[in-house]
Order: sequence, then structure tokens, then C-alpha cells
Amino acid sequence: MSKPTKHMLDFMDKVLNGIGPREAGSKAERETADLVSEYYSDGCDEVITEPFTVHPRAFLGFIPFVVLAYWVSTFFYWYTPIAALLIMSLAVFAFIQQLILSKPFLDKLYPSAESQNVSGIIKPSGEVRRRVIFNAHTDAAYEFTIWYLFNKYNVIFMISGILAIFLMFIAALLKVGFDFAGIQAEGFLNVMGYICLGLIPMSVPFMFFVSKDIVPGASDDLSGVATMMGVLENLKEMKSKGEAPKHTEIILLATGSEEAGLRGSMAYVAKNAEKLREVETFNVSLESMENPETLQVVTHELFKAHHSPKLIGMLKDIAKRNDWTLDDAMIPFGGTDAATFTQLGVHSTCLLGLPTKTWPTNYHTRRDTMEHVKPEGLDRGVDFCIELIKDLDKEISS
Repeated sequence: MSKPTKHMLDFMDKVLNGIGPREAGSKAERETADLVSEYYSDGCDEVITEPFTVHPRAFLGFIPFVVLAYWVSTFFYWYTPIAALLIMSLAVFAFIQQLILSKPFLDKLYPSAESQNVSGIIKPSGEVRRRVIFNAHTDAAYEFTIWYLFNKYNVIFMISGILAIFLMFIAALLKVGFDFAGIQAEGFLNVMGYICLGLIPMSVPFMFFVSKDIVPGASDDLSGVATMMGVLENLKEMKSKGEAPKHTEIILLATGSEEAGLRGSMAYVAKNAEKLREVETFNVSLESMENPETLQVVTHELFKAHHSPKLIGMLKDIAKRNDWTLDDAMIPFGGTDAATFTQLGVHSTCLLGLPTKTWPTNYHTRRDTMEHVKPEGLDRGVDFCIELIKDLDKEISS
């Protein structure tokens, strides 16, 4: 086992067995950030910790209220459809803003906590002409109860539950609209109402969708943070051999509170937007570096971002010349920190090691333990990062 690989595994062991599960804004997340800072101090030219306020339960904690709104609306639909429409309008708007777009629409209604981003900066030997950021998040997710209990069959509940919410909104909108326009469509509207009533049982699990328990988060995303430690070890060795980048600044960014709705990357981009625009900047988010054979590059995140064709192309070129696996991936819901950087205009994408062709039973469940993380997955993530650094620096230095 190489020294960088052992270094990464030792870091993961310290967090998993010494600190434990890391809720956004918690003491455990702060202790993990402090440990990251300690590791960064050996090899980085500068280490910066930037605190920010987060509301950990807001991102997903509102889901039971949307379910209640749906249940209440199925009653009002028959007697006072305008009330059903108003209730569902608010519920759907909150769902879109808070969950799909990750906007802090309801955050201030929930208790706050302090989270932090930790940046380790490695300066080039010459003038900074480019910057590359590798980022991963220190926090772990609340367990998704439906996903733990039903494994791949949870998709049935996910689709049915989301369908029920939007169908109730559409049904109420049509009923109010038809009544206002004097259109007689009682049979059709009754069928819509009965369908919404019939879907109520499928929405019940969403009352318990998010547990208060925090998963271990070995894959998601301690493996990504550990990969950055491996990158740092390689850069130290390169520097000792006189092979350090000439014009490319490197930032290893450990974000907090990603699982609370990308709040760490949002805070980082808001505070450092001007700096990120000073020189051409690239960002690669490292998510779930489990296995070199399941590695994917995220091309876009539905409703959030279409990622940089240039950066994706560079990563694919690296994979091709080394005969490494790198498939394309699209993220339909949720999102990664890469989306926040793309929205600013930074060249960004996500390297995702989580298998998506079959349902990953460890994703956001108590099964997210070390048994799913192969050392080879960490090593491949490091290799991609080092190759990208060399390519970016060669291009800007020629």
C-alpha cells in the first residue's frame, strides 16, 4: 500500500471511529473540519477557515408539512377548491424552491447552527494564471428512512409521492379555473379528486422520510475529503522533486453542510466570488470515491446546472489515455457542490464514484460504511486530480 493511500485510510479511520457521524453544523462536523485543517497545515501554503450560519433541518425538514398540506387539500378540493389551490400553491412553491433548487426559502424558520468551510491553498512556483479547486464535504446526511427500509423499491414511493403533490395542485387549479370559466367537467374533476385520494397511502411514508439519525458517511463524502488528502501528499512529493505547478494555484476545499442543501458551497461562492473571477478557475467536486470501475463525470444536474464541456472533456481525455472508466451521469434531484460553482460561471463538474446503474443501498443510509470504499477508488480519484493539474498547468504555461 502506498504512503498516500495509507494516509487517506488513516484519515478516514480517525473520523469514522474517533469523531463519528457528522450532522451539518454539529460539534462532530467542526471536529472534522479541525482535523482537515491540521492535515492541510502540512503541505499547504495557507489554510483558511470560513464560518457561516446554517439551518440544518430546513432543507428536508419541511417535507412532512408538504404531506399535511396535500392531505388537507384533498378535503378542501371537494368543498372549497380555492382553499385547496392556495394551500397547494404554497406547498409546491416551497418544494421547488427548497428541495429542487436548493434555495434557502424556509431556512430561517428552523434553528440555526454554525458550520465552516476549510480551504488549503497551494501556490504555484510562478505567477497565478489559473486556479483549480477540488472540493468535498465534511458533513454526513440524515438517514432517508424510506431508502433504508425499501432499498431499490423506494423509487415507487418517491415517484408516487411527488406525483401526488403536483397532481393535487393541478387538480385544484383546474377545478378553480373551470368553475371561474363556467366549464362543466364534473366527471373529469371527480376522477382527478379520486386519484388524489387514492394516492394518500403512498404519501404516508414521507411523514417519516428523514430520520434524526446521521449516517456514517464513509462514502458520502468522507471518501471525497480523504481523496484531497491524497492529492496533497502527491503535490508535496512533486514539489520535493521540483515538479510543482508553475502557474496553477490549487485549492483543496472541504465544505460544510452540503447535505443541508449545498449551504457550504453557497457560502464559499458568495464570499469568494470576486476572487473566483480574477483568473480562469476550474472546480471538481469529489463525491463518493468508492470504486474506480463505477466512476462517472456529472454532465448536468436537472434544474440546477449544465456543467463545463471544457472540463468534462479534459477529464474524459485523461480517462481515455489511461484506459480508465469514466461514464457520463446526470443527477435528476438533489445536487452537488459543483452546481454552485457552475452557476457562478466557474468551469465545474463532479466526479462521482457511487454506482448508479443499480440502486446504491448505502446511499444516505446507515449502510454507508467503510466496507463500500475501496482503496483503489480513492487512488483513482487522486490520479484524476493530479493528471488534471498537470494538464491545466501545461496548457497555461506553454
